[in-house]
Amino acid sequence: MDIRHLRHFVAVAEELHFGRAARRLNMEQAPLSQSIKRFEEYLGGALFDRAARSGTQLTPLGQQLLPDARRLVSEFELTMQNAQLAATGEQRPVKVGFVTAGILQLVPQAIRRLHQVAPDIQVKLREAGTADLLDMLRDDELDVCITLPSEHCPPGIQMMEIRRDRTMLAICRHHALAEQKIITVDDIRKEPLIFFPRAVNPYLYKRLHDYFNAHDYTPSIEQEAKLTPTMLALVSAGLGVCFVQQSAALLPFPDVTLREIDDLSDAVPWSLMLAWKPRLANDGVMRFIDCLKAAAQDADNATPAAAP
Repeated sequence: MDIRHLRHFVAVAEELHFGRAARRLNMEQAPLSQSIKRFEEYLGGALFDRAARSGTQLTPLGQQLLPDARRLVSEFELTMQNAQLAATGEQRPVKVGFVTAGILQLVPQAIRRLHQVAPDIQVKLREAGTADLLDMLRDDELDVCITLPSEHCPPGIQMMEIRRDRTMLAICRHHALAEQKIITVDDIRKEPLIFFPRAVNPYLYKRLHDYFNAHDYTPSIEQEAKLTPTMLALVSAGLGVCFVQQSAALLPFPDVTLREIDDLSDAVPWSLMLAWKPRLANDGVMRFIDCLKAAAQDADNATPAAAP
């Protein structure tokens, strides 16, 4: 058994069609079928039910094997790419993913530091929500990412808190609440709320709703938005209020102001997490991680104040 058997298995498992998988692999169908058969003989069980009425389907053994097979194929290909680049003296770009909070202070400063210490290392950026970022990191589409906390961390990924921000209430500066320095839950009970979908970050979604329940607060959700700039744009238009990290004060929304609300920041801190795969982290990735940690320390020493 070698990596080709895993690559062939993954292709058929994802296509659920031997002909399409063969075309995807740029090979004939007969050798692919023989490869899968030899792999099944090696494992001692069938990976596919070829007689299913709905077409080729994974057996329980195939379903169990697929996640690990994907990971092994991806790690093998990435390892080969790193080795080939190292042999020629080249550096593979560091692929960095981030939530909005990550770009406000950490990522640009980390890139600037990296260019100072290793100008030959390039960085490619991708913005998305936490769940999507962790999926991309799992599938080796990213090398490192800045996320919000997550209840579920894919195997092989290490996460650590890199920065803790305050959780604030964003309101339109023309709103009557903008005159108050500190706002209570009672003040916003009748206010329409701009919130993010649960799928964007189940962990933070649950923590905030636990806080709401503890204060007997049932929010009236006016709109849902995945990204902080979208939520702030809606708040700026007077369509509701929303919860954001304090560093969102750096975003260019002059008609939005941030205010403390009760004990929210203590109950639900807005943590930023650093996530990466230690086993696959090359020198470029580790240098970027070091620069991120330094940028986080600088940000802690210069946390922006809430907008006046």
